[in-house]
Amino acid sequence: MASGFIDGNFQRDTLADIILSIENDVKVAYNNPSFSIEDNENIGQLLKMFAGRENNIWQTIEQSYNVWRRNGAEGPFLDEIFALSGVFREAATAGSGDAVVETDSTAIDSTSVTVGTIFSGENGGQYAATSTQFVSSRVTGYRVVGNNVALATYNLSVEDLSTGTIYTQSFALSSNTPTARLNFLTSLQSFLESVNPSETNIQLDTTNLVLYWGFDEAFELKGLEKTVKLLSTPSLGNRYSLIECVNTETGFNPLGVGGIASISIPPLGYVSVTNISEFSSGSDVETDAAFIERARSVSDSPRSATRSAIIAGLLANVDGIEKVKFDKVVNSGVVSITPVIIGGEIADIAEELYRTQPINNVYSGDIQYTVATEDDDQEVISFSRGTQQQLSVRVRYTTTNNTELRTTEKDLATNNLLDVSEEWQLGDKIFNFSLTSAVSASTSYGRFSSLIVEVKKLEEPDTSYSSLDYQAAATELPDLLSTNITFVQEVV
Repeated sequence: MASGFIDGNFQRDTLADIILSIENDVKVAYNNPSFSIEDNENIGQLLKMFAGRENNIWQTIEQSYNVWRRNGAEGPFLDEIFALSGVFREAATAGSGDAVVETDSTAIDSTSVTVGTIFSGENGGQYAATSTQFVSSRVTGYRVVGNNVALATYNLSVEDLSTGTIYTQSFALSSNTPTARLNFLTSLQSFLESVNPSETNIQLDTTNLVLYWGFDEAFELKGLEKTVKLLSTPSLGNRYSLIECVNTETGFNPLGVGGIASISIPPLGYVSVTNISEFSSGSDVETDAAFIERARSVSDSPRSATRSAIIAGLLANVDGIEKVKFDKVVNSGVVSITPVIIGGEIADIAEELYRTQPINNVYSGDIQYTVATEDDDQEVISFSRGTQQQLSVRVRYTTTNNTELRTTEKDLATNNLLDVSEEWQLGDKIFNFSLTSAVSASTSYGRFSSLIVEVKKLEEPDTSYSSLDYQAAATELPDLLSTNITFVQEVV
């Protein structure tokens, strides 16, 4: 054998090979075919020492060679290797999301939350507004207290941001009686229902004379299915406005629903602040292993306006993106695509979507951003935001001997369920048999006499648990935490 570059690869003899090679060289040099290192104690030990040093040198050469190969490189060497292919390590990213600012009727249409306004999170993060935004421009909730409405005529304009359709109507409150106020709210409700007839989060509390838009039946803010621009002259009711903001520091720092606790510069008419969807968590500096896996995937992706190229471009070039999915509709040869994206800033996403956009493609979604084109024109790029949906899993079981599952069995079942959840994507259908299989695999065969695994959204009541397959909405990313997995033993 031999050490060095052979047939394009690096090969290295073992220490035993080197010792044997030296022994053969001595036999030739001294014309002594019977020479044996093992039979010569003194000279043999000296030659073994030389062989050991030669072996160390070849090991060092091999390590230096491997440092410049993908399978062996680490740290800055790995960066330089993939940089030759135009792929770069992802730096730590900052978490981002939409804060929801509530303002009352003293806030007019042009009242704004200024760029740089700081929202404090319960996770210790400080989130800065990415742009100055009117409280009327991205409204996800609206509340009108009938008893607080002054006698006047109110002109409302509501724009569906996903379609650009504008709805307008005037409403007059000319009498101070409860009946007049109820009629006023009923007319307003009918108007808002016409903006999006499929919206379910609209309620009229006829007892307390309060109209809720973007609220569930318990009058809790859940957000509108379609974000709107809402103008009112004079100002009427309380608006709940989405304000995009990003963590002022990079790194992994999750923030759940209701995690935004305060605002540094409240706008005129400020009432409260919260968040009704989880923020993207941000990320730490990409590890070597993750970098290698992503770089190989990106390098293998077509560098053209294809689905894989667009996704690869978003993940590689936009900080903070966690998940991407496309909903596609083809009409007369024109492809209408709704990119559903979790994480990243609006401007960065729009610029990257424009860069990789096929010529016969039209992007749609409820978020729009105007991009400057190379021919000194402008183009509106649209996409939609995805949201994480925490699920609860309940495991109902009986065992063959009516004993409770051991802690180790529950822990293994929990880990198996979490492993399954790591594969969930935006809009996925979660098959119940995959959850049941994950639990049953945690124990020996025949341990269960019955096993039912049920799923519901975290915020739903226990009566919502179901063993049917769970179908996530197109913009919904299902997620599961260990604290949301429960085990219920049913003794027979």
